[in-house]
Amino acid sequence: MKKINSIKFKNFKAFYGEETLQLDGKNLLVYGENGSGKSSVFWGLYTFLQSSTKPLVEITKYFVNANQNPDSIKNVFAAPASDSYIEIETVAVGGITSKNKIDNVSANTNLTTDTTFAIANASSDFINYKLLYNFYNVTHKHDLNLWQVFMRDIFPYFRNNELDKNFKDRIEDVLRGVPMSSGGAKISKIGGRPQVAYVSKILALNNEIDLFINEVEQNANQFLKEHFYGNEDVLKLHLYYNKKIDYDSVRYDRKDNYSINLKLEIRDKITSPWITIERPHSFLNEAQLTRIAIAVRFGALQTRLFTGDYKILCLDDMLISLDMGNRDKVIQLVLNVENKPTLHFFDSYQKIIFTHDKGFFNLCKQRIRLSDQEKKWIYKEIYLDTDKVPQRPFIDNSRDYFQRAEKHLKAFDYPAAANALRQGLENLLMDFLPDNLKYELDKTDRTTTGKQFNNLLEALKSIHKEHDVSLLLINDLFIYKDHLLNPMSHDNIYSAVYKDEIESVLTLLPQLQILKTELLKEARSTNSIIKLKDVDKNTGKLVEYYIYLKENLSRFTLLDGKKYLSKSDVVVLKWIDEDGNTATLNNIYGSLDKCIKRLSQFLNTTYVDDDEILSKLDFS
Repeated sequence: MKKINSIKFKNFKAFYGEETLQLDGKNLLVYGENGSGKSSVFWGLYTFLQSSTKPLVEITKYFVNANQNPDSIKNVFAAPASDSYIEIETVAVGGITSKNKIDNVSANTNLTTDTTFAIANASSDFINYKLLYNFYNVTHKHDLNLWQVFMRDIFPYFRNNELDKNFKDRIEDVLRGVPMSSGGAKISKIGGRPQVAYVSKILALNNEIDLFINEVEQNANQFLKEHFYGNEDVLKLHLYYNKKIDYDSVRYDRKDNYSINLKLEIRDKITSPWITIERPHSFLNEAQLTRIAIAVRFGALQTRLFTGDYKILCLDDMLISLDMGNRDKVIQLVLNVENKPTLHFFDSYQKIIFTHDKGFFNLCKQRIRLSDQEKKWIYKEIYLDTDKVPQRPFIDNSRDYFQRAEKHLKAFDYPAAANALRQGLENLLMDFLPDNLKYELDKTDRTTTGKQFNNLLEALKSIHKEHDVSLLLINDLFIYKDHLLNPMSHDNIYSAVYKDEIESVLTLLPQLQILKTELLKEARSTNSIIKLKDVDKNTGKLVEYYIYLKENLSRFTLLDGKKYLSKSDVVVLKWIDEDGNTATLNNIYGSLDKCIKRLSQFLNTTYVDDDEILSKLDFS
């Protein structure tokens, strides 16, 4: 399998001059604020793969000067004589690399002798928020008609085999017009051989579209039920190819009336029958509609060809209408953290994820780390370089903000050093803090976002305080936050930023970098129970206590270098001894530590430290 090794842009969209994005054959997670240039990368990849299906003139028009072609997406500040291009280097097994390029005069992606990129295009998918929003962007008085969504975003990627045209091309072939007489002066006679063959071609195509839509519907419903509704019958979607292509609609140019309608059935939990929802966009909120759109897109994704030399799944801020909990659920599905057979189709894709949300960026990194996939991923951040004229995206290949701060300090760029320090500290805290302390709910739109820097520091302080660990270093951070780190993050060029203060914060880093969180058990609706197993010294029998976790159980390494179990409510449900004797308890404790101390009294034993406690716990 091939993977993208690097992408080079020159004078393409927001990119002025040359800029290279290095992937090293890995999956890519990209953070960048709105306007930083993320979308230029997204559409650059899309344009590159789409070029495999186009004639040369339809490729080169994007890279000429704007006065030569209105479709040009060459950077508007680039000199007329300067070139513009996208170049992708791929790497195959064994480290063999190859380069392909599209520019204003040539392309080697659409060769009839090499269908690598055509198959990659048919195997890949590009999904962003706008594409999902198009699923339900209609008024209440209209049904949801997904014909244009399928024509733009789904049909171009589906074909029956490698040699077939995709569905969009086949549909457009039929829609070009009904058969004409041999001289082309009038329409072929009704009942004549050309007309009969044409109608048969339409019928065959409609039958294939019906079969395809049914397959997408089945895949989408399976995805919804298994991955969004815990294998319960909650909601079913239906796709209806109602207004189909026919001879008259083409002959009389009524080609905008075709429809693929989306309707829902929702199960009544009390009486159990299914209730039909004719217009889902009038009944469901945006987050629920986004779930359905994701299920349809992923249902269509499963119909892609899987024989391509390489394939890409590119996601650009597609989850912004979901709260952090649902975003977390979707990213776990894309990563297939539980190694489910029904999600293995994700595993073969080189995944590229873009986000403008720093909280979600850090959540993704955490999920990647927890699923032991870090070696397969690379993280990048894109910024708009406002110091250069014209402004342009800057792809930061440095992975360490603190090293970047030292570099800026040596260059006497104190504002940039302060910003890098703040961002590095934010990342450090986001990596360390548990979810309930680093995210907060926006009560206005019910979405979950990452906390601000001050609140992250307060959360760090609260953890150390409840474990009776010194707060001196954290209090120093609060002082530096007010005088150094906070003002520069808001581009206040009049605030005094001093070299000595930056150096003082840098000297604190070795102590801060010992902070570590080890997730011992994730609290889930299906499995949030751990067991304490030990011998009751009163009876000599092995006893198991079933303990329900209300929150994730973690182990912190704090600033004193010692390790501590997280504190959250737990419930001791019952105990069972080796003879099968049992008793229901349902006793609530304010922390696992307090719980274990109490249970140790019942067992007539003592535990020296957390290590001994952990040796008695069963997390399976």
